[in-house]
Amino acid sequence: MILRAALCGLAAAAAMAAAGLRISIIENDQERLLSSACTLPAAEVGSIVPVKFRIRSQPDAVMLERVDVKGADLYLTMRPALPILIWPGAYVDVDVEFRPSLPGSGSGTLEVNDRIITIITQALPAPEVRTESGAVLYPAEPYEFGEVQLGNSVTRHFWVDNPTGERVTVTRLDVTGTGFRAAIPPVPFQIEAGASVPFDVTFEPQSQGSLGAFLHLNSREYSLRGTANAPPLPKPELILEPAALRSGMQGTIAVRLASAASWPAEGVLRMAFDGQTDPSVRFIGGDGRAVPLIIPAGETVARFGSAQSAGFQTGSTAGRLTFTLELGSYTEQVVADIAPAAVQFDTASAKRASSSVEVRFTGFDNTRSISALAFTFRDTAGRLIGSGPITVDVSRDFRTYFDASAYGGTFSLRAVFPVRGDVSQIGSVDIEAANSQGAARRSVTMTE
Repeated sequence: MILRAALCGLAAAAAMAAAGLRISIIENDQERLLSSACTLPAAEVGSIVPVKFRIRSQPDAVMLERVDVKGADLYLTMRPALPILIWPGAYVDVDVEFRPSLPGSGSGTLEVNDRIITIITQALPAPEVRTESGAVLYPAEPYEFGEVQLGNSVTRHFWVDNPTGERVTVTRLDVTGTGFRAAIPPVPFQIEAGASVPFDVTFEPQSQGSLGAFLHLNSREYSLRGTANAPPLPKPELILEPAALRSGMQGTIAVRLASAASWPAEGVLRMAFDGQTDPSVRFIGGDGRAVPLIIPAGETVARFGSAQSAGFQTGSTAGRLTFTLELGSYTEQVVADIAPAAVQFDTASAKRASSSVEVRFTGFDNTRSISALAFTFRDTAGRLIGSGPITVDVSRDFRTYFDASAYGGTFSLRAVFPVRGDVSQIGSVDIEAANSQGAARRSVTMTE
């Protein structure tokens, strides 16, 4: 009696689990509960019809152990990793595709654990698309128009064939996509058994790159592809202004074509510096070492934003500037050497205090080799004070400074000189800085 009761309990649990398995089909984002069968909408031969089934467990949890689809033209495209426990209120989706290959009625099954749902299908006779080579076009195989130069076009001839033994109706025949246009008869129209209707598709790109479109025949969609190449550009020339560069200046560089561009072109101008690290060697715009440019159709001069040239700074270090233009198939370069030079003063000032004078000056040494400084003081009448210049050997100090600097040849210096006597009688100071290229001088009038 006890064993029999246990067996009855197991059977009841199994029946409850089976009763908790609910299978629906998703139609227009709504679930329609299935009992033993479902009928799919009729579909044309050659089309692909996605179908989504949903498996729920109510009111008890169910262990999903088996999901399978059987039958011609039915394909299981997505199912969960099995086994999986479906808790009450949760669900698992299963994706199926109906790919009719021959006209007529058919059926298959969706098998979920021990549940079997019959799937009834209907495949309609359908027209086909034939290419000018005689091949039948298939939705899964893109048709290539090849490469076309901008400003040109290529036209391909197609036919809508009716290979069936009965009349078919074409309700949609069109091409959608940038760069493609079609010469197609108005729809709807009918094609008798064994007959054909011609139409043309033209690839006429208006922009560069890989382009795609879709050819629609009733419910089917075919992929069309083509590549648009810009026509060759006239040879570009880089024009540097001024032609001879030196440190501490700004220049411009322009790009000109030998003749007008027949199509818009985009490129980039890059700047490289062979010398000490110097962040001030850069384009005034862009990201510092590269600027984009465009050449509008019909023009010969490149535009950098709204300007017809790109401004740049030569920095404070001797070295070699290389400008590289990447435009279409061209890679053009121009090189400019920044020669070593004497020290360049940017600012200088001298100020009296109660018992001293302070001299400040900024500038750059593009050789990074300052070795000596000399200061010659004069009175308010311009006469020499003392026996001559005060000379300082600064070679070690500047070498240490430049070795640690990441700012090219720039420097800033402050010097304080104690004074015995009447400070107000000091009228000016001559500053001299010597490097490997010679000496540079600057005269500064004293201020209070």
